[in-house]
Amino acid sequence: MRAPLTILVEAAVLNRARPTGVQRHFAGLLAASARLRPDWRFVLCYPALSAGQAHMPSFAEPNIRVRRLPVPAELRADRFHALWLDLAIPAAAAWHHADLVHATTYLAQRISMVSGVAQVQV
Repeated sequence: MRAPLTILVEAAVLNRARPTGVQRHFAGLLAASARLRPDWRFVLCYPALSAGQAHMPSFAEPNIRVRRLPVPAELRADRFHALWLDLAIPAAAAWHHADLVHATTYLAQRISMVSGVAQVQV
C-alpha cells in the first residue's frame, strides 16, 4: 500500500490582511481538495517577513497544516521572491517529505528534488 500523498503548498499568496479574490478562491480550492482527499496531507508554508500579525485563513480540515517559515533579514530585499522559491521552499519540501510542491504564484522553484506544479490565475 502506498503512503498518503504529502503536498507542500507555497502559500505566501494567502497571507494577506484583506482577502482578495485570488486568496478566497485558492483557500476554497484547498479546503475542497482536503475534504475530497482526507488521506492526503497539505502543508502550507508562508514567509515570516515581520514580527507582525499573520493573516492566514484558518482551515477546519485536519489534514491541512500551516507552517510559518522564518526568513533571515538579508533575504527580505528585492530578491526575496526568487530566494524564497529556490531555497526556502525546496528545503521545506525536503523537511516535510513532500511528494509534490504546489506554487501558488505562477512561478515554481527552479531546482528541486520534488515534482512541482505552478498555479496560474487568469
